[in-house]
Amino acid sequence: MPEGRSYTREHVLEIHIPSNPTLSNRLQQRLYESGVRPAAPGEFTRRAYLNGRINLREAQSIAALISASDESQRRQALGFLSGETGDQFREIKEAVFAFRRDLEAVIDFPEEPDIEAHTFKWKQILDSLETKSRTWKSQDQRLAAPPPLLRILILGPANSGKSSLVRRLIPGSQPVISHIEGTTLDLIPYSWESGEEKALLYDSPGLKSIEGELDRLSLGQLHHRLHAFDAYLLLTSNGEEEPNWPSLPEGVPVLRYETKVDLGKCTPVHSGLSVVSGEGLSDLNQKLQHLSRKHRAQPPSSLESIRSHLIERIEEKCEILREQLFGPYPQEELAAYELDELLNILDGSVGEEGGHEALLDSVFRDFCIGK
Repeated sequence: MPEGRSYTREHVLEIHIPSNPTLSNRLQQRLYESGVRPAAPGEFTRRAYLNGRINLREAQSIAALISASDESQRRQALGFLSGETGDQFREIKEAVFAFRRDLEAVIDFPEEPDIEAHTFKWKQILDSLETKSRTWKSQDQRLAAPPPLLRILILGPANSGKSSLVRRLIPGSQPVISHIEGTTLDLIPYSWESGEEKALLYDSPGLKSIEGELDRLSLGQLHHRLHAFDAYLLLTSNGEEEPNWPSLPEGVPVLRYETKVDLGKCTPVHSGLSVVSGEGLSDLNQKLQHLSRKHRAQPPSSLESIRSHLIERIEEKCEILREQLFGPYPQEELAAYELDELLNILDGSVGEEGGHEALLDSVFRDFCIGK
């Protein structure tokens, strides 16, 4: 796909090969050796935004659609994509721009005789902005979507039973299980459900010493995404020594289990698990349910947080502008500065003209690999 016709507006090459694990591993190895690297989470969509293919509103809606866990969240994401939310903030931007333009005329021509007409117009605009922000806040409270699914990363040495545990916990899942080390090369999500509770369990490459380029890249990707999870499940094989665990974020829940306890009873350092006998699975399910309940009680998604933050900033600026323009000593220059700052915020949110790294990171960090 030549430049301009791809999702990112960059040159893109797709390679189609037979579905053969050995062939695909060899191809990956050759590509990595030539300097190619795996795409970071959300990298394709981020590039599409930076190259002008989509605006930030559309990128946010893609993130919301990816994380949608039910039909209501899917509809909400599609509504965001269709422009409803972006159009609302664009109306705000147009009103603020008209406000700023009118204020500039008063600053440049202080002898303007009809100042009362200007102040009347400013009050109307501020009243309109505050009314809209209150309406949107009320709508958000009624339509608030539940938080995204709990994300749990399963960590452990190679052949510690991570993929086998996923298959036992999630009937119908098809993780690749093999006695050969290094079968799992990427973080692979599987949907877990128990009653009303849901989560995504991520199978991961086994922790081991790095023996080649493929190990370096797969384990490097694991460490790169290590801080993007809500909880961790650490597994060690029965009787094996503790691996060199990576540094995990402080304050994030960690579950520890010793697997394959059916192969020989010993005194486990942690709780015991067996995918063969089923020992410990009920205990693990209960703990996963508890984590899911706690997670659902947390604040909304980053997408909703961004929108909520923008509404709060609009309300905050309106209050400041009332004090600066309608107090005993009007301060038009300071008001103009506040309006310029609000316009910059709206530009970054609507996406046609800006955005900054912190905002971009908050949008793209929860994407899957690639898009």
